[in-house]
Amino acid sequence: MKKIIIAIVAFILFSSQSEGRIIDGYVHSVGLTNGLIQYETGYNYSCGPTSLAFIENFWYYKSGGHYPTKVSDPQLAKEVIEKLYSDGYNGVSIPLNRSSGVSTDELKQMVIDNKSGWVAVKANGNNSLSHNLSLARQWIDNGYPLIVGLKASYPSNPVGNFGHIVVIYGYDYGNLYYHDPYYGEYGKIRIDNLSSAIQGNLPYLRVAPH
Repeated sequence: MKKIIIAIVAFILFSSQSEGRIIDGYVHSVGLTNGLIQYETGYNYSCGPTSLAFIENFWYYKSGGHYPTKVSDPQLAKEVIEKLYSDGYNGVSIPLNRSSGVSTDELKQMVIDNKSGWVAVKANGNNSLSHNLSLARQWIDNGYPLIVGLKASYPSNPVGNFGHIVVIYGYDYGNLYYHDPYYGEYGKIRIDNLSSAIQGNLPYLRVAPH
C-alpha cells in the first residue's frame, strides 16, 4: 500500500507542473515489481544492476503488458539481480553485490554482451551539461527512461554519502524526476542544481530493446 501511495503522489506532483513529460507506464510498471528494490533484496551495492532490471521490466511491460511475475517477490527477485552479476560482461562475471558498485559503463557492456537485439548507448561525457540535458529531455519525450549517477556529496542522495545510480523517468521546466532503486521511492533534482547532483555532465545511459 505504501508503494502505491508513493506512486500516486509522484504522479500528482508531476501532473501539477505545466510543462514537461512523465514516461507513460514507468511508475505503474515499478509498482508491480517492487520486489526488486535493494531494501528488499538486501543487495546494498546493486543500484546499477537493479536500475537496469527496473528498466528491462518497464520495456517488458510496454511490449505487451507482461513481465516476469517473480520480480514482485523479494526472494525470487534476487535471482534476477544475481543473474545480471553472473552474466557480467566480456565473458567475466562480476562479484555479487561488489562494494565498489557497477558503473554505467559496465552496465552498458552488460547489455551489449548479454541482451541480443537491445541497445545500450551512453551520452558523451565531454558534451556540455546543457547539451546532454537537451538530449535527455528528447529521449524522455520519446518514452525512454535513462540511468544516471548521483554524486556521493549530493545532499538529497537517498543513500547518503555514497555514489548512487537512479532512473530518470520524467522532467518539467525546473526538475528531473527520478526513481530510487534502493527504497523504491521517487524524487526530483532541480535543473539549476544538476552540476551538484549528477556525476559528470549528465552522461546518461539509455537502454532499450530497439
